[in-house]
Amino acid sequence: MSTMGGGEKHIGAVMEYLSKNNDVTILTDKEFDKELFKSRLNIDLSKTTVIVKKTNNNWEVSKISYNYDLFINSTYQSTAIGCAKKNISFLFFPINLHSRVNVKYKIFFRHFVENFLFLGYKFISPIHPLESYNSKLGNWVDSDMFIFLNHNLGVNKIKLTYINPSDTKLEKRIISIKVGQNKVDYKIDNDVLIINIPKVMTKRDSLLVIRMHPFKHEKLSKFKNVSNSGIFLTDVHLNYNKKSYIILRKFLKKIFFVLNILNYIYSKYEAANILNFINYYDLFIANSSYTQYYIKKFLAVDSKVLFPPIDTDIFYSSDHKKNYIISVGRFFFGSHNKKHLEMIATFKKMYDADKNLFKDWEYHICGGVEKSKIHKMYFEKVKEAAIGYPIFIHENIKLKDLIILYSESKIFWHAAGFNENEDVSPERFEHFGITTVEAMSAGCVPIVINKAGQKQIIENHKNGILWNDINELSSNTILLVQNETERLKLSKEAIKRSKMFSREHFYNRTKILIQQLYN
Repeated sequence: MSTMGGGEKHIGAVMEYLSKNNDVTILTDKEFDKELFKSRLNIDLSKTTVIVKKTNNNWEVSKISYNYDLFINSTYQSTAIGCAKKNISFLFFPINLHSRVNVKYKIFFRHFVENFLFLGYKFISPIHPLESYNSKLGNWVDSDMFIFLNHNLGVNKIKLTYINPSDTKLEKRIISIKVGQNKVDYKIDNDVLIINIPKVMTKRDSLLVIRMHPFKHEKLSKFKNVSNSGIFLTDVHLNYNKKSYIILRKFLKKIFFVLNILNYIYSKYEAANILNFINYYDLFIANSSYTQYYIKKFLAVDSKVLFPPIDTDIFYSSDHKKNYIISVGRFFFGSHNKKHLEMIATFKKMYDADKNLFKDWEYHICGGVEKSKIHKMYFEKVKEAAIGYPIFIHENIKLKDLIILYSESKIFWHAAGFNENEDVSPERFEHFGITTVEAMSAGCVPIVINKAGQKQIIENHKNGILWNDINELSSNTILLVQNETERLKLSKEAIKRSKMFSREHFYNRTKILIQQLYN
């Protein structure tokens, strides 16, 4: 949330909408100022509660999500598993596994592992590497155990054979045992925890949660990160309503250590972790048709498109526009870099080629500046490149000032994805183009790269112009500089087109998606 870019505005608008009638909690790894967020992005999060937890541990996120009715995971390329009653994965762009796992094998592999290899259960909580303890082979497990049971297999009982390292009996260490949100009956018989599983109907209801007081130790395990454990697990046995699974399980019980090894390898295999992430979400949301295409290609799942909200009602076109070209986008190095340096070089070349034509034209570049050193160095290069020309850099510009600058500008430039290979690095392109639509709503004519999300916004030479190379960017800009009638025509159509992405449309679409989730 602290970076306050397009993605943050997108998910922020969802939270703003939901907070009108619900208690909304924002889980973030960094503090952020709600007032600054509002002044920059026009998103009011005053009714939300913020929890700051500085962790990259997916398990910690999953554990927190269990306490909520709805969990929306909007962290960029996160693989955390949702454990709420309903779970939404908000994908700004999916992780690209295409080069490592052929997409046609993904669905088969997912079902094989979940339904056959592990016979209906999967630990979401940490299960530490296989080792020996008290002459027994097994794994240390967390004091909070989250185990998903395959509800299609008719599991009616689970038996966990364990060693309790604590002097306190397990009966007293156990805080609660629930399936979904409901407490279930259990008993302990000769170091076997036997849990009765009620008939379940949904994935959320099939989440078994065992919570116990942790046992802290430093020397029981040879692994350094095992120091706050629950029990040492030596066997997992499931009772099924289906006799075929009972027979199969009896056979595989004899080679439980093999399953343990395979389970551990599977948990460390990146593609398998992604597939786990896929299995436990009820809805996938894409920010554009471009992203939707790659979600299907890379993850083999369907998704629904929710375009970002554009505040078309707060932007306006001045009756006295100035000879300004404007670009808006955060200053950062790498990823889908906004190509500020390339656009500056283009403006300088046009300016030098015909100073008479561009003598009273200015280029204004606006955006937030990332705090890390590499991004600051990039920003300094941008400022240095602008020296000696009518190029003005507006760092961390406030929304009210941006509105005025948009209103006064005639042309909008965008180049994210220039000189990038879409087949190799599709994430480096503009997945939608929030600032493009903002500029259009203020009457700026967009001259933007003919790639990715920009293509679904612009209808070429009707409400904007798409370019394929720098020469086309220059020639089309010169065309509008010289032809005011054409610019005015495109400006009028750009304003009309921008209304299709208004906040009102966004709220209506959000409402529909949430209703579909619960119906």
